[in-house]
Amino acid sequence: MKQTKKGFTLVELLVVIAILAILATVSVVGYTAFIQKAHQSNDRTLVAQLNKLIMRVDGEKYGNFHEVVEILQENGIDVTKLNATAKDYEILWDMDAQEFFYTADQVRNGLNIWIVSETLDTSHSTYYVGDATTIETTLGFDAGTSAVDVVFKGSDEVIIRTNGGNLTVESGNVTHYGHARYLTVADSATYTEKGTVVANVADIDKITDAEITAEQWTVVETADQLKQALEAEASKIVLGADIAVNDEMASDTLHLFVVTSDVEINLNGHNIKAHRQVASTFKASNNSLINVNKAKVTFSGYGIISLEQAGNNFGWNAYSSTISNNQGTVTINDAVVVEHLGGTDMAYAIDVLTNGNGGDAILQVNGGMVTSANYRAIRGFCNSTTNSVNITINGGHVYSPNNNAIWLQQPSEKLNNGSLTIAGGIIESAGYIDGADRKPFTLGNSANISATITNGQLIQNGVDVTAQYK
Repeated sequence: MKQTKKGFTLVELLVVIAILAILATVSVVGYTAFIQKAHQSNDRTLVAQLNKLIMRVDGEKYGNFHEVVEILQENGIDVTKLNATAKDYEILWDMDAQEFFYTADQVRNGLNIWIVSETLDTSHSTYYVGDATTIETTLGFDAGTSAVDVVFKGSDEVIIRTNGGNLTVESGNVTHYGHARYLTVADSATYTEKGTVVANVADIDKITDAEITAEQWTVVETADQLKQALEAEASKIVLGADIAVNDEMASDTLHLFVVTSDVEINLNGHNIKAHRQVASTFKASNNSLINVNKAKVTFSGYGIISLEQAGNNFGWNAYSSTISNNQGTVTINDAVVVEHLGGTDMAYAIDVLTNGNGGDAILQVNGGMVTSANYRAIRGFCNSTTNSVNITINGGHVYSPNNNAIWLQQPSEKLNNGSLTIAGGIIESAGYIDGADRKPFTLGNSANISATITNGQLIQNGVDVTAQYK
């Protein structure tokens, strides 16, 4: 007798599918719970290790979270990744208890609880590892390694640490650590300095219990204020705004700003720019935007010092410079850009000269950029029988797009002394004029003028020629 095969009924198939679905769900839930517990175990182990690393034997307390971060970094801990792996959990620092703790319910919130975050946390003070340029906060804040500007608008007593950005305190009670490029404190706020700041004299009076005395700066926002500060022989000047000058140059305006006493000028993210129209009847020779006369001047911060000149009708009989250094010492630091945008045949970004006897002329470039659009970036002119011109490049970029980047010379009848030392940075030239390539630097024909190259890079028309000069 022939037997027939009997298949599953629809009900049986549905029952099997349902059983398989239940088993899969149970497996997934169990696996997820297992992974979560594993993450929690790893996180708790990490927190225990962190607390062991930062434990102090001297009994002293950490004054701010950054001190803790430095200890962790010294032990190879990447604080930018100091986050819990378990879902909904956090690793936090308790400033009062001086310990890390692990939590999912955020029982401990507030000003003295710190979190490492790429965004501004609204429940805890933030150690910042993001990339914003400005942060407004009502809680504690540490800029980490970022030069972010910080604006505090809270009402409580907090710790703020900056790393070179501006700090504005509109209210509350702030204790500041680190370095602020420029400080502004509202009259209603209370401020304690534990680091260093660049501050207006008016704001210095608002700082209490300073462990490190804040530097006193004169803030200028206009050309007239800058002239007045230089005439008053201010030793520290910081720009509070861009300064732009448009004028017609006549015999009494050869130099826009004259420096006769030692001063540091912090550009503070602002610029000093001048456009000068030369009167048609005036020979605009040896004119400058900033004239340094037998003084020591340091330019720091970041920003542009720029001169553009128009209307020069005297060709090679006239020259101008953005910064003219006559028997003084000029230092370029940080990210300061000194540029001459042209408008006269002989246009120097920085002119270093000894017009007459009385003192050496010294230029030191440690960073930033020195460039002239259509002539030489730096000239050293030894017009003295007893003094010397000494130029040192430690860093930064000295660049001329169509001429020698640096030219150190002397009148043939003088027995002058001049030196060029290249210890770092980039010296770059380009262009082909009068049948000759422009060189990174050119020296005059006197035996008393020399160049020493210990480091740095020399580039000519895009080609590294450093080896040719050593």
